[in-house]
Amino acid sequence: MAKDAPLVSTSLATVPIESALFGTFLLLSAISIYAMIKADGRDTPRYGHAVNSVSSASLARTFKRPAFIVAIALLITVTGHWICTFMRLFLAILHSEDPLVFYATLSEPTEVIKTGFLMASLVLGDSMIIYRLWVVWDRRWAIVIFPLLSVTGLVVAGIGITYQFAIFPEGHDVFASEAGRWITSDTVLTLCTNVYCSVLIAWRIWNMSKGSSPFAVTGKVNVVTKSLIVFIESAALYAIWTILFLATYQSRTNMQFFVVDCWPVMAGISFMSINARIFLSMEANNKPKHGSGSIPSNPRYLAPYTAHSEAMVGHNNYPLNPIDPVAVTISHIVENDQDHPSTRKGELWGSDHD
Repeated sequence: MAKDAPLVSTSLATVPIESALFGTFLLLSAISIYAMIKADGRDTPRYGHAVNSVSSASLARTFKRPAFIVAIALLITVTGHWICTFMRLFLAILHSEDPLVFYATLSEPTEVIKTGFLMASLVLGDSMIIYRLWVVWDRRWAIVIFPLLSVTGLVVAGIGITYQFAIFPEGHDVFASEAGRWITSDTVLTLCTNVYCSVLIAWRIWNMSKGSSPFAVTGKVNVVTKSLIVFIESAALYAIWTILFLATYQSRTNMQFFVVDCWPVMAGISFMSINARIFLSMEANNKPKHGSGSIPSNPRYLAPYTAHSEAMVGHNNYPLNPIDPVAVTISHIVENDQDHPSTRKGELWGSDHD
């Protein structure tokens, strides 16, 4: 049998890797939060022409949005987890007689608090993907019954594992203890929630994209298709990491400590990357492009974009807005009987006569 990785070495290696991932998470968080604030600062007068401004009213709208609330909460929990990881490094090296005993003591207060931040991050991530599923499916409660039950189970299991760690006897095996059963339950529940929601969201967005040809720009991928790609990549990232933790835990290797310590930041990256990447894609799409043509303003076409925008980015101010009708003056030189030129004016969207 292969030799297991030393616990202390694994724990020390976790610090720089989690820190690097945390830096990525902070960058994505900044873009995501800026995206939501900027979107709510847009007034949308006639024909969807956006005017950028940020007022107290727009900020109040942003602060009430579920996506913004979850983004801030995730920023707190992931940051708290990272701080605990650093604290445990200094405590193990500077304030403990044996780092191995310190890292193996699961009832140590910083480990218990770190576990609480982990479970809170998973619950927040699962709650947001359920919200996205609910919005994309036109707020149908029947479609979210299963994930609501599974996230409720995750909350219960999260409280259970945190409590088990608080009273965990020193020297006991985490893989064979009652805490181990809570850990397995947590992992299975969050995996089921994310697979279920991801498949249904992707299927729904795919159906939207099939009817989105009026918005497509020749040679480019439309916004809904881009959103589908981004969402699948982010969902796959979280699902793969969850499966990796389950595999390392069930194989009873110390590598599971590395995987579980990076789990909250991976959940945060998965959530924030959807917001950030779709926002950047929509910003690029909203920039006027020469020769792109007009987009029809039929609400039947705009509705799917509004729904997917609200679900993915947390607001509905980024559908593909129809452009303003443009009056084009065309002068025709007509020779009359007297060989003097006269001018006639016509407009693409209606006529004005002098």
